Amino acid sequence: MGFSISWIGFRATEAPAILRTLNLHILQKVDAYNEAPFSFANMPSGWTIIFSNDPGWASFDRLAALSAGREIIGMIIEEHTDIWGIYDYINGQPSWYVVRETTTGKSLLHSDGAIPDIAKPFLTQAWRNQEEKDNTALRHYPSHEPVDIAEAITGYRHDRYGPDGNPAFHVLEAGFTAPSGGL
Repeated sequence: MGFSISWIGFRATEAPAILRTLNLHILQKVDAYNEAPFSFANMPSGWTIIFSNDPGWASFDRLAALSAGREIIGMIIEEHTDIWGIYDYINGQPSWYVVRETTTGKSLLHSDGAIPDIAKPFLTQAWRNQEEKDNTALRHYPSHEPVDIAEAITGYRHDRYGPDGNPAFHVLEAGFTAPSGGL
C-alpha cells in the first residue's frame, strides 16, 4: 500500500515559534518508525521536520499560515495514489512546487515558481526521461523527484529513517508550553 504521510520542514531556529503556534510539545519518547500521529527531529542540515501520518496535515492553508515571516517546506506523499509533492511557502505565499503524479496512467511531473538551483538538476533529468520514455513505463517505476529535492534541501527523506535513524524522531503531543529558551 505504501506511505500516506506529510511533513513540514523549517529552519531549526524557528522551532519554538512553530511548535507554539501548533500547540505541540516534544516528549522524550523516540518514535523510530514515525508511528505517532506527529513526531519531530532536528536535522544536521539545520532544518527541523514535523512528521505526520495524516497526508492532509501539510495543507496549503497550514503552510501559508506557518510561513508568515519565514520559509516553510511541505511534503505530501500518497504512495497508494502515486502522488508526491513538495511545496515551498515564504511569508504566507507559495514560492514554488514540484509534483510527481501517476494517477492518470502516465507519470507526469509538474512544477512552477522560483525553483531553487539545488532542484534544477533533478528536474532536468526527470523532464529528459519523461520525453524519452513511454510515460506508461514510468507508472511502474516512478521517479521521486519531490522527495529527492526535499532531501537535497533539508537532509530528510521519509523512507531512510528507522530505529537506527540519526537524528531520532521524538513524539509530539498537543498542549505546548512555551520554553523560556531554545529547544
